[in-house]
Amino acid sequence: MILLHSAVFAAGGDYGTDTVFMAGAGSRPDAMGGAFTAVADDLSAMHYNPAGLVNIKKQELSLLYYPLYESMSYGSAAYGQAILDFGTIGASLFRFTAGDIQGYDADENKTSVFGSEQYKAILSYAKKIRRGLSAGANLDIYYFNISRFNYAGFGADAGLLYEPFSFLRLGLMARNIITPVFSMQYDTETLPRLYTLGLLVKHSAAGYRFMAACDISAGESEGFKYRAGIEISRADTAAVRAGYGNGEITFGAGLSLYDIRFDYAYVSNRYFGRMDRFTLSYAFGMTVEEQRAQRRRLIYNEVRKIVDEKIRIKIREEADARYNRAYHHFRNGRHEEALAEIHKALEWKRDHEQSLKMKKVLEDALKEKLRSGVKAGITGASGRYVSAGIELYEKMQYDEAIKQWEQALKITPGDKAVRSLILKAQNAMKSASKRAQLTKEERDMADRMYYIAVNSYTSGDLKGAVELWKKVLAIDPDDIKTLRNLQKAQAELEELAKRGIE
Repeated sequence: MILLHSAVFAAGGDYGTDTVFMAGAGSRPDAMGGAFTAVADDLSAMHYNPAGLVNIKKQELSLLYYPLYESMSYGSAAYGQAILDFGTIGASLFRFTAGDIQGYDADENKTSVFGSEQYKAILSYAKKIRRGLSAGANLDIYYFNISRFNYAGFGADAGLLYEPFSFLRLGLMARNIITPVFSMQYDTETLPRLYTLGLLVKHSAAGYRFMAACDISAGESEGFKYRAGIEISRADTAAVRAGYGNGEITFGAGLSLYDIRFDYAYVSNRYFGRMDRFTLSYAFGMTVEEQRAQRRRLIYNEVRKIVDEKIRIKIREEADARYNRAYHHFRNGRHEEALAEIHKALEWKRDHEQSLKMKKVLEDALKEKLRSGVKAGITGASGRYVSAGIELYEKMQYDEAIKQWEQALKITPGDKAVRSLILKAQNAMKSASKRAQLTKEERDMADRMYYIAVNSYTSGDLKGAVELWKKVLAIDPDDIKTLRNLQKAQAELEELAKRGIE
């Protein structure tokens, strides 16, 4: 029968249990004698072991052309893509054409010339099951056109790929587990099952990679067959290959530049002699890692928009609360306490309009209050120090204010009003925020950790930033800037966790 027994089908790749499409699916595996079941790391995996599609890093397109005998030719186009959190999909279309064939009747008299075309489409899916183990499956669709007769059939294949160690990989391919059935004019044909076990040993050193592979296969209607091949590549740019399978010696080479790869195979066929095979492949798009990074960036941007709005509301609420406390102190004549709350409100929201207005009122009132208390003591050089101290006191720089007033006391040692100001500043320092009581070393340490946390946050290490900001707050619990950033980072982590990102 033409479908299964033409000598053409034995051309470089016939296992004896399939159609012409066993001729191969790529110059690279052909150059390795067809021992590709455990290698399976490019689009050829759809044919040799669909589980190997998980090894495709980017989107990939491959075109192959095999000139056969006289007007006969064989070619295919294949495409594969790794999809984040889904697996890898692939599709390929193979075409064999025999050109014009002279027909004969039962008495060997010439009849009309007819053509023959055969097509096979493969839809593939592969996914990593766990570390080192992947599985894949093919849906095969056949269509044959011979003279005025058309035939179609469907089948399925399955494969496994297991890599227990970095230097060792095992592959298993079960072909035609759903057997294609072809209804002919007077008969029905099926494609028997074929099982192939593959072994790959690989090693890398000094920029070179060495691979040795072998396959052993057995079908329902035949015994064991063996294939073996090797590949030596340099920096994923150039490779040489050789192999042996089905009584044929093969060899070839490959060259990769800028995601474009050209592969060539030479097959010494026992029927037709030398056969040249060519494959052109192109990789493009993003890798799975790049897809994952892009998705993470998109989620981060979405989360930050949500959190920014929540924090904006939170900041407004905190500033309003501080303002209300300040207003309460102001109504009760506690100007220093009111000003301290206003400063905290402005730390939460520096453009808080109500707090800015009250700050001006409080500073003027406090200045007048202090000046009126020491009016009699302000004379000559002493007065300049007193005035400078009052300006610093308004800014809550109590330690610097005390220094100015101590200078005034050196000029007028008996000035009770200035002593009163110093006592007032000392009491204010005791009730001030903890930061005002920190040593220089503590402040420097807190500042260093704060900016390290900022760098961690901007680089995406939210957990690291949270831990550092907590340490800053342990030193200075009243550091509102740090508290604000900590709340934002914690809110982002919470939103990311809702979306499955830890």
